[in-house]
Amino acid sequence: MKKISLFLILMLTVTLLTACNTTQRNEEPPTNGNGNTIDNGNDNQDNNDENNENDNDINNEQERVELTLYYVNDAYVESGDEALDILIPVKREVERNNQTLEKIVLEQVQNDPQEDGLSTAINELEIINIEIVDGTLNIDISGENLGGGSLQERLVINQIVYNFTELETIDSVQFLIDGIISESLMGHISIDKPITREDTL
Repeated sequence: MKKISLFLILMLTVTLLTACNTTQRNEEPPTNGNGNTIDNGNDNQDNNDENNENDNDINNEQERVELTLYYVNDAYVESGDEALDILIPVKREVERNNQTLEKIVLEQVQNDPQEDGLSTAINELEIINIEIVDGTLNIDISGENLGGGSLQERLVINQIVYNFTELETIDSVQFLIDGIISESLMGHISIDKPITREDTL
């Protein structure tokens, strides 16, 4: 009877030791047979996550761009003093949001500036389309409610030409009214040919 009891105790001990060794082997990282641990891929996942975060930071930086925008000098409009600059340049950093630079410029200068003493002459214009062709920006303006005196026309043309030719890809601006090249915007200044900065008055 004692022999049977000792045999059962021995078998139970062997079974427990075998189970412990099996659990320990399952918890140990796998090796390649040479004693070197095999990467289970978790480290690669962590590296990929870190790289993705770095890429996102780079993309966020690339989505911002610094522009030089031109706004109307209110002091010139009020005084008519030709010694004053008609337009004042303003440096501004804006989000690109996958838009072309010319569309960003148009969006910015059609809104009233934040700076005191400056304004925009084109906030009420309805722009139908803009596109760049061989260094010339074609800007199509709706003829509806398009009107004003010679000063207003001068401000509109100057502000548009200066803002867009500030971009490296644009040398001149061709104005169109409802898709057609016309003689003038408001009856005072010729716009039948592309206008450069040197052509502005």
